[in-house]
Order: sequence, then structure tokens, then C-alpha cells
Amino acid sequence: MPKEQTYSIVRTDDGRHLAYTEYGDPGGKPVIYCHGLPSSRLEAGLADRVAGELAIRLIAIDRPGVGGSSFQHNRRLLDWPNDVTALADMLGIQQFDMLGVSGGAPYAVACAWKFPDRLKAVGIVAGLGPPDMSESWIGMPAFARFILAAAQHVPRVLHVSLYGMIPGIKLSLYVMYRYFAWTLSTADQQTLGQKDVENTLRHTFDMATRNGARGVLQELVVAGQSWGFNPAEIDVPVFLWHGEADRMVPSRFGHFLDQTIPGCRSWFMENEGHYSLPVNHMEEILTTLVAQTESGHAVNTSL
Repeated sequence: MPKEQTYSIVRTDDGRHLAYTEYGDPGGKPVIYCHGLPSSRLEAGLADRVAGELAIRLIAIDRPGVGGSSFQHNRRLLDWPNDVTALADMLGIQQFDMLGVSGGAPYAVACAWKFPDRLKAVGIVAGLGPPDMSESWIGMPAFARFILAAAQHVPRVLHVSLYGMIPGIKLSLYVMYRYFAWTLSTADQQTLGQKDVENTLRHTFDMATRNGARGVLQELVVAGQSWGFNPAEIDVPVFLWHGEADRMVPSRFGHFLDQTIPGCRSWFMENEGHYSLPVNHMEEILTTLVAQTESGHAVNTSL
């Protein structure tokens, strides 16, 4: 795993702390990274080298209750854009791009809807779609369907279960990782077999649960809630990548967003899975996201 740079803390107007880490080029084009679920800011470490080579300042934030960020009671998806703008203001960044991966995609989409004037473009990679779309959880692994359904309908029961499960998962993380990889596509198995990928994902899960199960549970509850806005109203350039071999977040989520978000430009890759896609194609993803024409519209220069 790439060594984590010194992380920083900013304080929100309501007194909470937001922890973030910067990867890539400190003087490069700013891209705010929304991590997956359950995950943390350390996930963006996989893109550190590529971001540096492309002169991109990749800013990864722990969401509330995750890693070093304070818990936020009763939060909803549309609370997140307020935290993003607070951090951008503290860093003196007026306009930026966003990248949402997996369970982080809804958070990036929410920002595109709520403050389009500050976003140049948004990237969605293997992104989770809204839970109220038709047949939302069908096709996902059984344990993922169970957890998301429980978070949606019986969060208190899941909360108790997670408190008991997480210490055990940490103790047997190696075994769990191997089992988890076995349930996915061949492309994902090959990717998860890479030592740097394995180390990063194990460390990012450990960071996500450093303060116990509460933050992770809240992430799951938010994932099971209605987004609270219509993605068809988005007026920001959106670029989407999804693997057709993705067994964690089936590609129908990507197709739904592609068909719903106006002007969305999408690439569906037949032989890529949930983890292999961002690992194998991060250079193309970041290049496409930050490439701007003179008219200010992002263009694809490498796919």
C-alpha cells in the first residue's frame, strides 16, 4: 500500500471534524474523492502514483463516523455536499472535479445536483445506484443484499450484529479477504490477489472501523435511503465507468444512471469487475475526468 501522507482535520460549522488525506501532486488539479463502503480515505492510496503522474491533487475525505471524521447524527445523503463545500472553502478551492467509487458514487452525484456551479465534472466508477430503482439489490452477493436490506428495515438489529462481527472480522481479515475474493469474477480475483491492493483494502477497512461499528452502520443506512433528489436534474458533465463482470455492484446500476443523468458519457467494460476496473483503468479515468476543452467541457482523451 502506498504510504499515507499526513492526514489533516478541518472543523465544520456545527463543530464536527472532517479527516482527509491528499494524494498525488499537491499543486495539481483538485479532485475530491468519495470512497466506497465500507471504506475510508485510505482507499484513494491506490490512485496515488497515477494522480502524481497526471498532476492531480486527489483529496480523499472520511465521511462522518468513518476513520478520523466525527459522527453526524441522523445524517442523510444530501448532508454530504455541505461537508464537501466546507472543506473546499477551507482549502481555498473554488472549482474542482469529483470522483465517486462504488458506494461513494451517490455522494458525488449528490454534489453534482446540489452545487453544480463549483464542479467541473463528476466521475462515477462501479457506482451504486438509488435503492428505489427497480430490483435494486438483485444480483449482488447474498451477504451484501442481507446487510443492505437489514440496514434499510431493521437498522437496530444490524447495529448489534455489527458490534459483534467487526472485532472478529478484524482478527480473521486475511481469511475473510480470501473468501470474499473467491465469490467475485475472475478479473476481480486476479486484482484482489495483488499484494498492494490487498494491503490497501485491509488497511482501509481497518480505518473505517477504527471507532467501532456505528459509522459503518450509518453508511449502510444512508445507502438504503432514497437519495432525496432526481438525478435527471443534474447539469454537470458526468462520466461513468462500469464493469459488466461486476458481481458486487451489478452493471444495471450503471446503465440506470447512464440513462437517467442528462448527457452522461459512459463506458461499460465487458471483462472488468468491481475492483479490477478502477485498478486497471485509473489513469484513463482521471485523465478523462480532468481533461478540459477551451469551452470548459471535459473530453475523453484516452479511451
